[in-house]
Amino acid sequence: MVARVLIFILFSSVAEAQTIVSRADLMRLSERSASVEVARARVQSAEAQAGQAGFSGSVSGSAGVAGVAPTSGETVFSYPWNIQLNLRFAGLWGEASDARVQTVVNLERAKRALLTARIRALVQAVNLWHGLRRGLASLEVTQFSLALATLEDQAAEVRFGTGAISLSDRERVGLSLEVARVEFAQAQIAVSGVHLQLEVLFGLRDVVPKDDWQVLPEPVGSNFEAREDVFEAQSNLKLADLQRGAAQRDLLPTLNLETSIRGSAGLLSLSTNQFLALSVAYSYPVALPVGVLSSFSIGLNLSIPIQPFANIAAQTRTVVAAQGLLETTLALARAEVTNKRSAVALARSNLELAVRTAEFHVRQLERIKTRAVAGLVSILELKRAELEVLKSQRQIKNAQADLDASLLELGSALAFTMGVQ
Repeated sequence: MVARVLIFILFSSVAEAQTIVSRADLMRLSERSASVEVARARVQSAEAQAGQAGFSGSVSGSAGVAGVAPTSGETVFSYPWNIQLNLRFAGLWGEASDARVQTVVNLERAKRALLTARIRALVQAVNLWHGLRRGLASLEVTQFSLALATLEDQAAEVRFGTGAISLSDRERVGLSLEVARVEFAQAQIAVSGVHLQLEVLFGLRDVVPKDDWQVLPEPVGSNFEAREDVFEAQSNLKLADLQRGAAQRDLLPTLNLETSIRGSAGLLSLSTNQFLALSVAYSYPVALPVGVLSSFSIGLNLSIPIQPFANIAAQTRTVVAAQGLLETTLALARAEVTNKRSAVALARSNLELAVRTAEFHVRQLERIKTRAVAGLVSILELKRAELEVLKSQRQIKNAQADLDASLLELGSALAFTMGVQ
C-alpha cells in the first residue's frame, strides 16, 4: 500500500493542472489531426476538378481573296475562297466520358485516402490512450516493487549482520533493488514519452486517462470496396477498359467537308493523314460570270485508320491482367479479414483469462491479510501479495489494449472507422 499512497500524493499534488481524457475524447480529436486535414483538402480539390469535367468540341475555318491577271492584259479579279469545317465534339466520341470517369476515379481515390488517414489517426489516438494507461499502471507496479525491494534489502542487511544469510544472498537482494530502481526509471521515461506525443499531436499536457474502458464495437460485414488496395485494383480495371475503348474508337472513320473555288480544270486529288488513311476529293470545272475558266469543288474526305488493331490487342491483354489483379486483391482481403477476426476472438479470451487471474490474486490477498492479522505471515509476504494484485490489474489493462488493437486492425482491414463520424 505504500506505493499507492505515494502515487496518490503525486497525482493529487498536480490534480488541478492535469487534463482528464477518455478514449472517446482522443478518438474525436483524431479527426482534427494534420494528416486528416491534408486528406480532406485533397478531397475538396478533387471535387472541384470533377465539377469541371464536361462537353467539349472545336470548329475551324479559313477564307482568302486573290487577284488574277489574264492574257488579254485586262486586270480581272476573281475571289477564290476555301472553307474547311472540322467539327469534333468530345462527348460524341467518348473523350468527355473518359475524362469524366478519370476525374471521378481521382475523387474516389482521394476519399479512400481520407478514410485511410482517419483510420490511422484513430488507431494512433487509441494506442496513445492505452499507452498512457499501461504506462501509469507499470509506474505503479514498479514503484511498489521498488518500495518492496527496499524493505527486502533492509531486512537482508539485518539478517546478513546476524549471520543468518550468506554474502551471495545479500548481494542477490541488493541486485534486485538495483533492478527495481532501473525498472521504475524506465516506467517514468515511458510515461513521459506518451505525454510528449499527446502534447505534440493533440496539444494536451499533463494528461490523466479516464478509466472508463468499454470494448469497441466489432465491425461486421464484408464490403471490401472501401479498401484502398481493392479500389485501386478496381480503378485499374476500369481505366484499362477505357483505354481499350479509346483504341477501338480510333477505328471509326472521320469525315471532313471541304468546298473551294479555284482557277483550274477538273482534278482528282489524293492525300493521306497521320492514320495512314486515304482522302479523296474531285473538282468539277464550271464557267464563272467573269469569263475565267475556274472550278467549283466539293470534297468529302473519308479517313479510315488501319493502324490501331495492334493497340487494341495490347489493351485487351491489359484488361485481362487487371481483372486477374482485382480477383487476387479481393482474395487477399478476405483472408486478411478472416485472420483479423480470429485475432479478435483470441484477444477476448486473453482478456477473460486476465480478469479471472486478477480475481484469483484478490482472493489470495484477502486470505493473506487474514493470516497477517493472526500473525502467521510477515509483512513482506503481504506486500508480495499486494504486488501480485497490482501486476494482475496491469495485465487486464494490457489485455484491454490488445483487444482494442485487434478490433482496430479488423476495422482497418474493412476500412471501418469504428463508429467515429
